Amino acid sequence: MPRCKSIRFASGVAKELEQDELLSKAHLIKCARVYQLKAGISPEMKFIGYEQLIAQHGGVDPENYTPVFDGDVGSADPETVYRMLRDNPPSGYTGHALTRSDVLELYNPKESRFFYIDTFALKPVDFDQRVVGFTRSAHSQLDGVSSGIHSRIEPENSMNMGF
Repeated sequence: MPRCKSIRFASGVAKELEQDELLSKAHLIKCARVYQLKAGISPEMKFIGYEQLIAQHGGVDPENYTPVFDGDVGSADPETVYRMLRDNPPSGYTGHALTRSDVLELYNPKESRFFYIDTFALKPVDFDQRVVGFTRSAHSQLDGVSSGIHSRIEPENSMNMGF
């Protein structure tokens, strides 16, 4: 007849399991940040297409941007997030509706992807949010879960926004 194993209780196990569960769920969190051009930026840099920005100003300069939103958007699809933030910005969104020349960041604790809002597409770009002095807002769903270290994904093909 097989012997039953005894159950023993160990201090701290539940807390450790809870933390592991939080971290594994954190990878599923779909968060976004929006960066918009600062108020004092020259008008000829505002609301222009990506190719024009490259030709006239050399590209996207994070020093020209300020964060206006950080929150859970429920999706990791750039086009879905773009439409939501353009048409129906959530509570806590302090900028104008998402439009050309803005930068959209989609992130989780392991990675960030940045997109320049172009005339007819989302253009993947390199963008260092540390330059804009970003700090986590009260809207961030990741506070206390991650140290905020993000790896960068190299730009891929543009996302067509279906205009």
